Amino acid sequence: MKRFRLSNDSRARVVALSEALSRLPHVSEAKILPASEANAHDALIGLKVSGRSLTLRLDVRSEVFPQQARHLIAQDSGRQHLVVVADLISPGARELLIQSGIGSFSTDGQLHLPFEQLYVVVDRMPQSKRPAAGRARFDLFSVARTPVLHALLLAPDRWCSVQELAIASGVSAASVSKLLTYLESDEWVDTHGTGPSKVRKLAKAAALLDAWVEQDRARLASRQMRRFFVPGRKGDDLLRFAAEAFSDRAEPDDAYAITGEAAAQIYAPFLTPWSVATLRATPAAVERAARRPDMRGVEQGANLLVIEVEPSGLRFAQRRDEVLFASPVQTYIDLMVAPGRAPDAGRFLREQVLGF
Repeated sequence: MKRFRLSNDSRARVVALSEALSRLPHVSEAKILPASEANAHDALIGLKVSGRSLTLRLDVRSEVFPQQARHLIAQDSGRQHLVVVADLISPGARELLIQSGIGSFSTDGQLHLPFEQLYVVVDRMPQSKRPAAGRARFDLFSVARTPVLHALLLAPDRWCSVQELAIASGVSAASVSKLLTYLESDEWVDTHGTGPSKVRKLAKAAALLDAWVEQDRARLASRQMRRFFVPGRKGDDLLRFAAEAFSDRAEPDDAYAITGEAAAQIYAPFLTPWSVATLRATPAAVERAARRPDMRGVEQGANLLVIEVEPSGLRFAQRRDEVLFASPVQTYIDLMVAPGRAPDAGRFLREQVLGF
């Protein structure tokens, strides 16, 4: 029987890492060593990698943010093959650990081992293979949280209170406060003041925007996309048609927003013309528009692409000549995950309009 000197939760984290390691190519054995051998470490895992032995020294915690990561790095003093194991390792903390040659594993399946004998990067593990141990990773870019991030990115140099962000984003003050606490812990935001007068502003606007793009790119496979062909329409005429087709006059909330290259041409005209319009729309608006006889669903040859989103994904849309366009921030994100020349237009938009 294996001996542990850890709590049940910490033991479950170590077991989860052992199971993840055992699934790696070239790893024939991943064995948790007896607690009597661990000495100053929380636990040890012995590996057989391509026939060679390797021992991982584990530091087990519930969560790790940059402050804890720096403390670990300062105390590491050159120990080899150290791996930090936790339920939650924030992006900022993980980057600090990687730069210092320290491995990391979070129980949502993210695994980074920057060792010469075993270099592994697993950013996302399929849901069916994720360990059951630990709590779910804090999803910074969930549907409920992105409106707050969106509001911050639209005014990256502005100091904002919880209440101001709640009003701007349409998210409850309690949820905004929880998100800001996480952002503060991971050093995404600067803070000023205390208590009700406490305000924050982005410290890493560019990094946050890049992280959002990467998250959207990772979720492309699950994106709901519809393709339509609208005969006899192109350019501004196609945009006006889309605005009429996807609007709901009976509803006060916006049901669509033009994005992609068509929106980029409004904010930062790019040399490359566009032939396919992309828009974001609620599922109800898509179903309503799909019933029109003057547009039809197609697999190929579409001139109108529609991304189905929740109403929160349309917040901050801007009206130009009776047509709604996604904000420059959302337009940039959509461009960067689109195929073809779209990312070129996105980079130009970022340079000319966003500026970070």
